[in-house]
Amino acid sequence: MPYWDELIRKLGFLGGFDVEWFSQVSQPPFAINRYVAFQRPNGKSRPAQVAPDGIVGRG
Repeated sequence: MPYWDELIRKLGFLGGFDVEWFSQVSQPPFAINRYVAFQRPNGKSRPAQVAPDGIVGRG
């Protein structure tokens, strides 16, 4: 997927983002594995923002 590696790299800068998320969801194969890789400490979301590089995200 285009930009996937860049997205994961940027998510890694979030405090509390689990950069090892893939190991949590990939085993066992074909099983439903629900896992929260990141959650804001206060549980509140903020409106979407556009980063200087043009990527839309939730700031």
